[in-house]
Amino acid sequence: MLFTQKITRVPPQPWQGLVGFGLALVVVVYLFAKASGFGLNYLLGWQGIGVDAMTHFYDLDLTYKAAQYLFTGHNPYADGAFNPTGTLANYPPALLWVVLVLVETCGSVQSLGLLLGALSLVVVTLLACQTTLLGGFSLGLGLGLGSGALAIERGNTDLLIFLLLLASIAALSAIKTPTNTAKRSWLGGWPGGWLDNWLGGGLLLIAAMLKLFPAAAALVLLLHPVKKSRWAILAFVVAFGLYLVWLGPLLFTLVANTAITTTNSYGISSLLSVISQPAALVLVPIAGIALYTSRVWLSGLVTYLPPGSLFLRCLCLAGASIFMGTYLAGASFNYRLVFALLCLPLWFASGALWRGTALCLTLFMLWPAVENNIFWYLPHTYKNQYYVALARQALGLWVLIASITWIWAHLRALLRQSLLARFI
Repeated sequence: MLFTQKITRVPPQPWQGLVGFGLALVVVVYLFAKASGFGLNYLLGWQGIGVDAMTHFYDLDLTYKAAQYLFTGHNPYADGAFNPTGTLANYPPALLWVVLVLVETCGSVQSLGLLLGALSLVVVTLLACQTTLLGGFSLGLGLGLGSGALAIERGNTDLLIFLLLLASIAALSAIKTPTNTAKRSWLGGWPGGWLDNWLGGGLLLIAAMLKLFPAAAALVLLLHPVKKSRWAILAFVVAFGLYLVWLGPLLFTLVANTAITTTNSYGISSLLSVISQPAALVLVPIAGIALYTSRVWLSGLVTYLPPGSLFLRCLCLAGASIFMGTYLAGASFNYRLVFALLCLPLWFASGALWRGTALCLTLFMLWPAVENNIFWYLPHTYKNQYYVALARQALGLWVLIASITWIWAHLRALLRQSLLARFI
């Protein structure tokens, strides 16, 4: 059974992941320094780690300007005067209000951007304590190269959602379950962990209200066999449903204002952009092999369950759900792959196929850094550009099928345990 499989591997020591994480940061600093000419060209340094740098914290600054525009009586959803490019706002008013308050509290956009980047670095460092040497190394590369570096350089508000989601999962994971050894709530040991349940669900609801897509991570609420959790689940569904009703027509405006692009992004749209040539047929056997091996994935889903493994399960399920949702939604900018970091600790602690999938995910995340450096060694031709893009889409397709398999495995286990019994 998914939740009762015995330990078959020795749990890693916290120092192993930290050592790997530290080595990754050394690699990141070296690549940045080398690309920048050791400080001579700052922009080239960012390109060396996979980021086409703009004004520092560009995304956060635009969100703040949109918030100022909204709360001075204008409509950033129909008038792009606040944005030099004329792009319309595509975030709910709740996020704009939160950003406005946080920037005013911190004193400047730069201060808030630095704070979000520093906190993200701290929490990913703590995640590295939960995994292996290779897992810690991959977490460091995932955060410091390509997609993670893009989120930090732009000061994107996805980092705020990332921190909220981790806080939510930390609260939810304090509940005692058959695979969670915690005996007391982290808020004081209330019987049944009901306060942790409500706090975790509340933080998850806030994250979903701010950017909508974190609602995909609500599947983590189903991992708890505590009967009292049914009220938290029901409250989340009702509250989020009412919030969507309250948004009303604005919801369609947000979707319409969201640009669909294959530049610096991933998803179905990026996949479709490479299938116009015969070479794309290579994706067919890759998808076939992934589907065929899904049974092996399921049978060897987890071979090592550390103490308190509910935390790792919730992290991984949230990361896989967000990756699947944002991939299938059409197109998402690469910085959203920061949520895929949540899959790495448990995937590296699982069977060989899952460890290989974790490596594929890591490479998929830092691929912008690969693209920015590979043409130092290859002729910069259209044909080579196409093959490089095709390679990334192959990695993404493999990870997508793996994520769907992971989610299905959990849902199947929950159904076997009679999901409806939780609400009786």
